[in-house]
Amino acid sequence: MAISSRRVLSIAAGWKVGGYAAWNLTDPYPMICEDCGADMDLLLKIDSAEWYGTESWRPIEDAGPQSEFHEHPSSSEPTNITIGRGYALWIFTCPVSFDHPHGVSMQ
Repeated sequence: MAISSRRVLSIAAGWKVGGYAAWNLTDPYPMICEDCGADMDLLLKIDSAEWYGTESWRPIEDAGPQSEFHEHPSSSEPTNITIGRGYALWIFTCPVSFDHPHGVSMQ
């Protein structure tokens, strides 16, 4: 069985602050600040799932038995938030000024 390095080893699924964007649906697209032309940085990734089929990125806290605090601790979607039809929403910020508009992408 072949292992998909992107899903298993490289970019973690789930909600993340910072890091790198995985251009799953399109070729890499430059996120450029509309005000100053600077390359924008990934600020936040909001994903529909916390991990995928392999569960390699599943948080330890979600692996335990059902408790009074978590209805479905083994679910890959503990937040019950779906972006589009199961995608991720990325929010980019300008490194020059926080006052510049944010960039948004959904993959």
